[in-house]
Amino acid sequence: MKKILLLITMMVMSTIGRAQVAIDFEPNGTGNDLNWTVFENADAPESFLIIDNPDATGGNTSTKVAKFVARQAGQAWAGLTGRGVTPFVFDETNRIIKVMVWKTIISNVGVKLETNSGWAQPEIQVANTKVNEWEELTFDFTGRENPPSEQFT
Repeated sequence: MKKILLLITMMVMSTIGRAQVAIDFEPNGTGNDLNWTVFENADAPESFLIIDNPDATGGNTSTKVAKFVARQAGQAWAGLTGRGVTPFVFDETNRIIKVMVWKTIISNVGVKLETNSGWAQPEIQVANTKVNEWEELTFDFTGRENPPSEQFT
């Protein structure tokens, strides 16, 4: 049965200059302002929600998190995209993305960077090593090519 529960609290795109872009789902958080789109999942509208944190005593003490459930009838590559984040330049100073996840099974989480014009980096996948608790996953895009004169959005 392919039913994967994935809770996400924040994604950090490491250093833009000296700042970071953090996506969180608190009431005034950046994640609430993004245009989230679920793709290739059987019942897309119901598979992404912002919910109360089920484990605010662990590695993630935020009150709200995003919930994504990969459905059995969905494609193996089902996921979601978030549009509307402040554009950033992909360069040698900001190649690390960190995602806090809380999952019910061990499986891969993939991150893919793309531009509005359709240029994209190949996806990087990292598997969680813990279940039913928060874990930070790191995606390292060091050595990957830059987009052709564009910023990611």
